[in-house]
Amino acid sequence: MQAVIQLRSDVAALLYGGSVECIDRAELRKTKQALEEALSRWSLTLSPAHPARQDAELKRYFLLTGPAEQRAEDVLLSLRRLEAVTAAYSNPQPQTVDACG
Repeated sequence: MQAVIQLRSDVAALLYGGSVECIDRAELRKTKQALEEALSRWSLTLSPAHPARQDAELKRYFLLTGPAEQRAEDVLLSLRRLEAVTAAYSNPQPQTVDACG
């Protein structure tokens, strides 16, 4: 499975190891932990989609990879329900065009 996930800016900053100003640090840790548990449950790995960029909006995007291809829609639906996640979608697969028609 390959997909893209967009996280809340505070959760993304926490994953990048940055400091986060928030009112409720316990809530933020709980939100991050729920994300990590879901990733573990589905055997997914998370990596920054734009690691060299400094733009805060681009830093919210991460790539998901894992073995759950046959259950991709179930996985994405599950991830979308998390507080940390603002969007989760499959990478479109390249279409092959038959030149012979």
